Amino acid sequence: MELPEYSEGILTHPTLLVLSGMPGLGKSSLIKGLNTKKYKALHIDLQGGAAHVGGNIWNIKKLAEDNNWSLAQALRIAIKTIKEKNRENGTPIYDFVTIDPLASLKPVIVTMGTRYYNESLLGKAAAGKAAKEKYGDQKFTPDQLKPFLSKDVVADIGQNGWNFYNMGWKEIFEDLISLAGKCTIFIAHTKYNTLKKTELTELTIKEIDFWPSYLLELVGTASDSASLLRRDNQVIASFVFNDNHVHFKSRHFDGEEIVLSTKEGNTITTHWERIFPFLKEE
Repeated sequence: MELPEYSEGILTHPTLLVLSGMPGLGKSSLIKGLNTKKYKALHIDLQGGAAHVGGNIWNIKKLAEDNNWSLAQALRIAIKTIKEKNRENGTPIYDFVTIDPLASLKPVIVTMGTRYYNESLLGKAAAGKAAKEKYGDQKFTPDQLKPFLSKDVVADIGQNGWNFYNMGWKEIFEDLISLAGKCTIFIAHTKYNTLKKTELTELTIKEIDFWPSYLLELVGTASDSASLLRRDNQVIASFVFNDNHVHFKSRHFDGEEIVLSTKEGNTITTHWERIFPFLKEE
């Protein structure tokens, strides 16, 4: 094998993008704007709040409710379906896949992590012990053990349960970022936390609503992350970071503020070509 030679980077756009902002900024309209004559964008709606905007929306919350599934089961079936279609097509069906909102992955991780625990030797032993305490020493069928399985591994076994949550996060994260042809976009909601430094001074920190350890992995893996804000009739992606923003980084747009959409009357025009230059080809 030959050692690699020096070369310049060739990637000109993000392949994993994290956009965060307060609810009601117009994020759903932004996602719809990624659909063009040549490119398709799938909106994986975990909260059921994007139907009024339109686009290629898969309402995972409604899918779960209609079939009496957990959100995790509905999302896993949706992912499996997309993967199968991608294989049949030979290339990804969708150029962009957006997961909205990030915080809705929390119950998905709980369900998947708890499933890993219940399928483990540790989980089976715990269920068997609980069943024997109630019904005596006998051999139990899976259906008899089912009522004694964990519903939330962290609630049941404490800190060690996070090891199983981690397994659920790894599985769902790796699956989600494998679906898109061009870029996976995570939409996150932000919240403000006020930290008291002294009795007289307070610091307000703008944080993404998600578990910190998984958020660090997401942002660390992402090409870029930005805070969305509204200014007059514009929605702006701010890649300007300061002490009031945590968990952000940018590879392509550091220090920039990019107008992603403008609204004139009832007409919204998106400007995604400023993030994805290849969209200019149209």
